[in-house]
Amino acid sequence: MRGHGSPATRNHVISQSTGGEFGYQEGPWKIVFLNQAGPLDKIRGNSTIAELYNLENDVAETNNVAEANPQIVQRLTRNLKELIDRGTSRPGPAQSNDTLVDFRHTQSERWGPALQDA
Repeated sequence: MRGHGSPATRNHVISQSTGGEFGYQEGPWKIVFLNQAGPLDKIRGNSTIAELYNLENDVAETNNVAEANPQIVQRLTRNLKELIDRGTSRPGPAQSNDTLVDFRHTQSERWGPALQDA
């Protein structure tokens, strides 16, 4: 119900695609770390490409404004890294990730074991 719930405990949203691309949003700003073009097995370990969008006036994410807003790119990148390093985006004690997470590079190996045929 509107107005009767708990106050929000987070001011951000983190997303990750099945290909390992990360997105992070704070307020109207969203930064995405895109894999370079090419098949995943050929681009593993390559640097990702950071794009920045102001969702307040570009909800379709058509105008990358990263170059014009380097301070915002730095702040959002730092905040995402801090949350990943904490292992949680929730308030409370830090936790450990079950694997190394590096959103600045396309994952160099699978983040989990390959499924074996039964």
